[in-house]
Amino acid sequence: KDEIWVGVHALASSSVQLRLRAYVTTPEFVDVRADIIKRVKESFDAHGITIPFPHQVNVPYRGKVDTGETGAMPPDPHD
Repeated sequence: KDEIWVGVHALASSSVQLRLRAYVTTPEFVDVRADIIKRVKESFDAHGITIPFPHQVNVPYRGKVDTGETGAMPPDPHD
């Protein structure tokens, strides 16, 4: 029997990505995957773990930009 492995796959900007490796037959894959995701979510809820939605705000810069030797300013995208 193959071993089950679970570990941290990546630390992203707004998530911790986990990876699980286990042997299942092809016909079982979709059901097993859905069941695992459901159980992880239920466990997170039971332990008060929430997953925040990442928020980003774009702030346009309206000041002068040092453009180097030519002195040319880039075109204003709002013109």
